[in-house]
Amino acid sequence: MSEGSPTSKMRCLIDGPYLVPLLRLALGGILITSAVGKLAFPITGPAKAEIVDIYAGLFIWLPYKVVKAYMLALPWLELLLGASLLLGLFLRASSLLCLPIILSFIGANAALFRGALGAHKECPACFGTLYVLSYQLALMIDIIMLGMAILILISRSRALRLDSWLGTLAKGR
Repeated sequence: MSEGSPTSKMRCLIDGPYLVPLLRLALGGILITSAVGKLAFPITGPAKAEIVDIYAGLFIWLPYKVVKAYMLALPWLELLLGASLLLGLFLRASSLLCLPIILSFIGANAALFRGALGAHKECPACFGTLYVLSYQLALMIDIIMLGMAILILISRSRALRLDSWLGTLAKGR
């Protein structure tokens, strides 16, 4: 890889001090907003069962109880991962754990987009009842989130990371 090659320029951008902190702020903010929306403004009644059925239809190889447990744990996972991204703690693990979650969002919204899981015009569970998004917009946001998580995962940037700061303090002892 030569110094002026497009690959080296891209690596400098990804590893620079600005991009990854902004991506962490955006992705962490989306995840926390989604978690708060699901926890503070939950979907209840028949609509909640329908959402579990949508995911159960998407993941037909998984037992229904596993899908239901995933749906119950999802807001707490989003909150934990979002906080980790914002603080800069365990970034590789956090961004890696975001990937299957975001892929499940993409799968559900793509299935809704195709009309394979009923005649929905909006993402029924993206942000609880706090924000209602069209499934097209939700799918676009999910794809952007996937890109952000991948860039955070492959970055070597140590800028504005709490774990980097804590490591420096520990070495100074």
